[in-house]
Amino acid sequence: MVAADALDAAVAAQLRLLEKAGPVAAASAKQLVRQVQGSTDRDGLDLANAALIARLRVSPEGQEGLGAFLEKRAPVWTTGH
Repeated sequence: MVAADALDAAVAAQLRLLEKAGPVAAASAKQLVRQVQGSTDRDGLDLANAALIARLRVSPEGQEGLGAFLEKRAPVWTTGH
């Protein structure tokens, strides 16, 4: 929960985080949200999320993100992944 007078700053902070995400990961997360919207199958949601994370982690984009984190540098995202 965010106080009304802090809402703009909180939204701006979240947007800055989203801007840092890899484009494939961000698109995949949006697609997952659309797929599971309204579902009450908690186990199915957990499995879908785990499968997405596993698939993205081994992708070229995921490897770039992990490498950048370990090397303490900004990731270089490309749209070709």
